[in-house]
Amino acid sequence: MPICNDCSKRSRCKTYKESLNDPSKVLFGCDPKVDSKRANYEKHREYDKANTIGVYLKLNKKTDADIIAALETVTNKQGFIKRLIRQEIAKSEEG
Repeated sequence: MPICNDCSKRSRCKTYKESLNDPSKVLFGCDPKVDSKRANYEKHREYDKANTIGVYLKLNKKTDADIIAALETVTNKQGFIKRLIRQEIAKSEEG
């Protein structure tokens, strides 16, 4: 007999029964907060997939110690790196 993951009721949970009868209403439990958080997560993930890329930077503790030290002095590492790249782009466009 199916059990709702959220309230642990066996087939008595109205929300869970509705989700079984209508596949378009797949819910993650009977707590609307859980469904709302999951929906927001999905929207955020879709946005990220369509509009962003991730870049990974691996640094060697010995040979890149100067870079690591510089990054440790700033709180916004992403902003710091972007600013340096944009400065380099502007420099190369000037001549």
